[in-house]
Amino acid sequence: MPNNEGVYRFDSGRALSIIVSPKFSSSGLEYFGRSLMMTDFENGDLRSLYALDDSTFVVGVQRVVGAPFDGRIQFMKDEQGNIEGLMWWETPNDILSSPVPSEYAARVPLVIDDGVSYLSADGTKLVGRLTMPVSAGPHAAFVMPHGSEAGTRDNFGAKVTAHYFLSRGIATLNYDKRGVGDPEGSIMKAPMLQI
Repeated sequence: MPNNEGVYRFDSGRALSIIVSPKFSSSGLEYFGRSLMMTDFENGDLRSLYALDDSTFVVGVQRVVGAPFDGRIQFMKDEQGNIEGLMWWETPNDILSSPVPSEYAARVPLVIDDGVSYLSADGTKLVGRLTMPVSAGPHAAFVMPHGSEAGTRDNFGAKVTAHYFLSRGIATLNYDKRGVGDPEGSIMKAPMLQI
């Protein structure tokens, strides 16, 4: 499934991010299945994709609510089996046939460098992922900061943010927080302020 991950762009300029759903559980309950999820950068929709087979998925109406389904996509492969795009059908009433025409979205080419490392001001080695457009540079770039979580370069927010900026031709550096993933150091958590 991870080879489906990427940014897909329609002729209209509308762009979609598709990633593997993050694992999330609490108190023994699993909240998200390990399927694909889609973010539509045109309207902000975040939806789950449900597999009918290896390349065909129905589109749920929300992230955790599938039915009623709101469309269907099929990943299109080249002769070598690499995904080069997807077909989209907006078929809310009949997900298995195609009463309306489909739209094609090409996969946006990108370069990922997972071996980026650098030293912080205090000499701690940090490690990250640089995601860049394939087009000739130089490119504007964005460094994705972390919040209070134990953030990594490949968490949900990092991937979707990198895809968003990539869809606009901007490179992104996502890094592992100190003491999380590959970098040196230890994670520091600030105490909660009691009021």
